Amino acid sequence: MGFPVAAVTLPGSNYVQVFVGGGSSQAVTLTQTGLSSTDGLDSAWSGPSSFAMSTEAGAADYTCIAACQDHNGQANLWAMPTIGHTLMTRQKASATAQWSAPTPFNPQPPVGSSGPISVIAAGKSIPGRIQLFAALPDEAAGHCTMITTWETEENSGVYYDWTPMEGAPDLALQPAITCVNAPDGRLQLWATSSQGNLMTCWKSGQEKNAPWTTWEQAGADIKATSAAGGVDSSGLVQMWACPSGGPDVMTGTVASSPSQNITWSNLILASGAEVGTPYNVAAGHLSSGHLIVFLAAGVYNSPDKYALYATLDNGGLAGWVHLANLN
Repeated sequence: MGFPVAAVTLPGSNYVQVFVGGGSSQAVTLTQTGLSSTDGLDSAWSGPSSFAMSTEAGAADYTCIAACQDHNGQANLWAMPTIGHTLMTRQKASATAQWSAPTPFNPQPPVGSSGPISVIAAGKSIPGRIQLFAALPDEAAGHCTMITTWETEENSGVYYDWTPMEGAPDLALQPAITCVNAPDGRLQLWATSSQGNLMTCWKSGQEKNAPWTTWEQAGADIKATSAAGGVDSSGLVQMWACPSGGPDVMTGTVASSPSQNITWSNLILASGAEVGTPYNVAAGHLSSGHLIVFLAAGVYNSPDKYALYATLDNGGLAGWVHLANLN
C-alpha cells in the first residue's frame, strides 16, 4: 500500500495541504499558496518539502496517514511511522502557526499479531467530535480487524480507548478505509471487506451518539485498496477508489446520501495524461466549493517512477495535473 496520501484544509486560510509518504524513503508535503481566478488546478502550490511524523532517527516516512479539522477548524494529522509501533500526531492551530512537533497519540492503538495498524482514517461527526478508524492486520487469519476511537467531547483532545468497530466486517489485508461527511453532516464510513467488497455504513441520525447503520455493499465489487470522497460543488457525495492492481481509478456519485446506492465507472487515467498505475487517493475541499482529488500513482510507461497528480471534480473531471515527483 505504498504512497499513503492525506489532505486537509488549513485553518483560517482555506488553502489545502497534502501529505504523501513512501517517496525516496521520506515523506513530503505540498501546500496551496495562492488562488487562481477559478480556484482550480492552476492555483499556486509550494514545491515538495520533507514532513516527518516522527522524531525517531530514520523514521521520517510513514505507512499510513489521516487528516481532518476539529470542531474549531484546527488541522490534525495522525500517522504510523515506518520504524516503531507508535502512532504519532501533529496539529496546526491557525493560518500563521507552525505545525506542532510530532508527539505520540494517546491512547495508542493495540499492536496485532502481524504488527501495528496498516491503514487509518479520520472524520468529524456531528456535533464535532473526531473519530479515528484503523485496520489491525492478522495475516495468519487472512484479514484485518477494524478498530476505532473517538473524542469524549468536541475539541477535548481526549479520546476513548481503542475498541473493535461494532458490527464491522472482517477487512481485507490491504483495505481501503475512508470516511466522508454527507450533505447533512452525518459521517459515512467506507471499507473493503475480506471478501473484496467495498462496504459502507453511516450514522443513523444527527444526534450526538446516534448508532451506526448495518454495513451494506456499496455498488459493484471493486476490491479497493484506497478510497476517498467528499461533497462536491453540486452538493452530492462523489467517491473515488483505487482497485487492487489498477490500472484505472473508479469513481461514482452516491445517488441519495447517505446510502449505499452508488454506480461505479472507470476513469481512464492514461488517456491524454502520464498517469500510470494508481496507488492511493485523497480528497480536499477548495474555497470555491470544488473538491480536489490527489492521486499517488506510477508514471505511465516509466517503470519505477512515481508522482503525485491532482484533478478537480466540478460537474465533470478535469485533466490530471502533475504536482510532484515522488522519487
